[in-house]
Amino acid sequence: MAWVFFLKQKSDAATAIQTFIAITKRQFNTRILCFKSDHGGEYTNTEMLRFFHCSGIRHELTPPYSHESNSIPERYNRTIQTMMRAMLLNLDKHLWAEACTTSVYL
Repeated sequence: MAWVFFLKQKSDAATAIQTFIAITKRQFNTRILCFKSDHGGEYTNTEMLRFFHCSGIRHELTPPYSHESNSIPERYNRTIQTMMRAMLLNLDKHLWAEACTTSVYL
């Protein structure tokens, strides 16, 4: 399964992650036990670290400059981007959000 959240700024990532965790908890009656991310500032700020700690979520960081350790998400992102480019071939580029949502749905 895949979900997509569109952010206007990187600082919106904390809210999107917290919303995603709340959605999965309610809809699927499950808990997120581990959150894996790169060393991006949107994942390692004080707000997110506090949220992970209070929620009992283990935060694992991938090694820096090592795309091999993050191969599945990297490949999935590339697949979505390829599908989006094909959809937007003769269309206006401002429809990229809709193309992304459609790619994830398909």
